[in-house]
Amino acid sequence: MEIYVSLFGKKKDTLEWTKLLEQEKVPFRYKGEILDNFSSINILVGFLIKKTKDFLNDRNRVWIIESTPNPSRKKLIEAFRSLDIPYIHLWYYPTGCFSIFLFRVDVDYVHLKGLENIFEFTKKFKIKGTYFINISGEEEFDEEIGHLKLKNPTTPERKDILKNILSEGNEIANHGYWHYVFDNFKENDENIKKCRLYLKHLFYVKDEGFCAPGGVWNLELLKTLNKNKFLYSCNTVSQKGEFPYYPHFSIFKSKSLEIPFYQVSDAKFESLLKSTFINPEVSDRLKEYYLKHIKKQLKSNRPIAIMVHPHLMGKIAKKVLPAIFRKISQLNIQNYSLKEFAEWWRKREKIKLKYYQQNNKIIIHSNTLAFIEIIFRKKKKNLKLSNKKTTINLNKII
Repeated sequence: MEIYVSLFGKKKDTLEWTKLLEQEKVPFRYKGEILDNFSSINILVGFLIKKTKDFLNDRNRVWIIESTPNPSRKKLIEAFRSLDIPYIHLWYYPTGCFSIFLFRVDVDYVHLKGLENIFEFTKKFKIKGTYFINISGEEEFDEEIGHLKLKNPTTPERKDILKNILSEGNEIANHGYWHYVFDNFKENDENIKKCRLYLKHLFYVKDEGFCAPGGVWNLELLKTLNKNKFLYSCNTVSQKGEFPYYPHFSIFKSKSLEIPFYQVSDAKFESLLKSTFINPEVSDRLKEYYLKHIKKQLKSNRPIAIMVHPHLMGKIAKKVLPAIFRKISQLNIQNYSLKEFAEWWRKREKIKLKYYQQNNKIIIHSNTLAFIEIIFRKKKKNLKLSNKKTTINLNKII
């Protein structure tokens, strides 16, 4: 028996379930709006429950019926468990490691001292980061004034520190020439291209990633990113954290992989960190804040993603970053730039799994070597697949 998920409903209504299934790399097939040709696990989105009651009597299948899209990994695993079928998905990382560390630095303007402080400890602990560079530097003056178009950008005058950062294996990416997201395609395109030209001229790099100034995200920006062919973007902020995905606005789908960051940032302490005198308790609070995030993400096997700003974290880097980086080292957590993680995820997308159950054996077909996770009867196990065909005895999982 081949094991896969059947997904029914209007295409636009099933996008969130498709996103989850693609992230998990669970074998699935979109079946359209006609309810036929079922598998063991079936997800129905947008169908009235009263019209699907007949299906519920089929004890050989499980139905997840949603009047509105409400995807849940937990719900999906429970569906497999109820039929005593192993839940198998492709592992999230290139090795069997439990998580990875992503360090993001938003250089809204080149706050020299703060950037030097951050760089001192990333270099000491051999931490790679992705530095999103804004060229104009208008925020150095007064962000409350609004959008400023300065005649002379400040970043080129301070390129030396950024060259040093780049020489240590860090990534430099696009944060716009102006620290602003526009509501039209033309200005967004100009903003991105102008930053791209400066990054190429100053640092001889091709920018593979973009993050939206201020975290503003709209349809016109999506269209602009598609045109400029970024490998990835980093525009969304999530409370609980997500794996990479492709955002949608109505019928428009991003061609850039979105790597969402979490609301784990020094910006949450901005009012305290902008003060002339910073209470020592603030450093302790921020340190515990990040350490708690590390513990939480490890528990759920999600990426440990930390965001900082030189004009904020840079003021207290000595009191916070060593503890964070030391913990990452002690736990032997692999460190990736955002570009490296995006490249891995794109490679992961091309891995194809099919699996079949024959009595107490699972036969898995894969087009390449890969790591998987099996969840069966409340037991979990990570395994490395051999190429093409792997046979697993379920009695050894229980």
